[in-house]
Amino acid sequence: MVVEECGDPDTAIRIIERSLGSWHAYYARSAVEAGVASTLLLRLSGKPVASAVVYLADLGSVKLGVMYYVAVEKRWRGKGLGKVLVLSAEEAMGLRGASGYVATTTIDNRASMNLFSSLGYVVLSWDAIGRRYGWRAVENLVRATCGYEDDVAMVKPVGMKLGRLLELISAAGKRRVSRLWSRICYRPWLVLWRGSS
Repeated sequence: MVVEECGDPDTAIRIIERSLGSWHAYYARSAVEAGVASTLLLRLSGKPVASAVVYLADLGSVKLGVMYYVAVEKRWRGKGLGKVLVLSAEEAMGLRGASGYVATTTIDNRASMNLFSSLGYVVLSWDAIGRRYGWRAVENLVRATCGYEDDVAMVKPVGMKLGRLLELISAAGKRRVSRLWSRICYRPWLVLWRGSS
């Protein structure tokens, strides 16, 4: 088993497309092409079977490692490869100064929540984060991850308590977070919207 960072973006994104669909592959590719995200590729006996698109979001108050997409080819699911990929991504972003990690998923994606929970992530609804740490934390997380209102956040602090990490996320500069959101979420959406009108 080999995990390559920035190995082969096209292959990594094809795995995301087969696993999650063309919509997600489009956003993954857009983040990579914008120079925000990098890819990880997991190979078994030389064959690519899983991939991730990740980035370090420097929010000023905190550097947040974002697990934007994690995908495992269908026939290889349930064998612990997703865990290896997430841990490899954490290691890579940790070397660059990540103070914590975050991923988002839809509320009905039990497999994703179980994967991240097994690695020490805390699964939180946006409502729970907003009530406890303020709605600015929610806004900053949604924008930093290109999340959706029906998502849940899976958060893992490094060297601090969960509450402290969420306070730092809440304190992040709005301009910095908005610039990131524009590059990874809004501009790609705008290209799609203009193309469909």
